[in-house]
Amino acid sequence: MSGTAGDSLALQHTISGVDKGKSYGLRYRAKNLYGWSSDWSPIVYIITSDPPSMPSPPTLDTATDTSITLSLYLPPDDGGLSLTSLELWRDEGNQDGSPSNVEVTTYDAASFSLSHELTTTLDGIVTGKVYSFRTRAINPKGASEFSELLLAAVASPPARPNAPIVDRTHSGSTSLFIKWSAGPLDPSKSPGGDIIGY
Repeated sequence: MSGTAGDSLALQHTISGVDKGKSYGLRYRAKNLYGWSSDWSPIVYIITSDPPSMPSPPTLDTATDTSITLSLYLPPDDGGLSLTSLELWRDEGNQDGSPSNVEVTTYDAASFSLSHELTTTLDGIVTGKVYSFRTRAINPKGASEFSELLLAAVASPPARPNAPIVDRTHSGSTSLFIKWSAGPLDPSKSPGGDIIGY
């Protein structure tokens, strides 16, 4: 039993000390000068819950000039209720600081997939663009916070570079001086395909 020790005309009450994910049956009755109501109200059952916790961000599995494949992750805590869906979102690939996000897909509870491929043909992603991806999980109580972002480009890894060249005029008995040439740049695959390190 939960409530005030004395009579009260309050029309609401908070019950503390409940356990997340458990089902509780709630009912009440009324009292006047002649005693308590002949019966209790019908019982209402409620499962104590919160929205799910924030999932980990997606990770990049593979990328090509025409596709990106991501791994997705369920949240560590479902909030006390079974998850109903997992959503994948992306921006427009503009990286302008105020992205417009669009929902890529929603996996319902019957078909959770922890891998998703986006293609230039089916999803409208553009070769060379860098996109940000994020997910969120849903249960009957609501949506989790969005995950942190993953940045991924629609571009293949660089081609195999040429062999390095040893510059013997600058090399000696205790050091070797080597150099190499930058690979060709394909503007259609930039900025995502740009070389950012050797």
